[in-house]
Amino acid sequence: MDDFQIKLELSKLENKILELENKQNGVKFNVAILQQSMEKLQQSLEKLLISLAKNLELWYANTNTNTEKDEDEQTDKSKCH
Repeated sequence: MDDFQIKLELSKLENKILELENKQNGVKFNVAILQQSMEKLQQSLEKLLISLAKNLELWYANTNTNTEKDEDEQTDKSKCH
């Protein structure tokens, strides 16, 4: 192999290294975007769960209140007879 062929092969290898580095940077960027998206999704899910829990508590409290009112009304009706 003469000097020209060696330089040509070195140039090809350098270009391949640059290509791989660019791909690696692209992958790192995509991973960073995915991580940010996952964090935002997790925050949204946590807010949703908190909201659902509050709504469930309100519904349960309302159900208990209605049951107590119904029992009171039944008691009042029985007093009328």
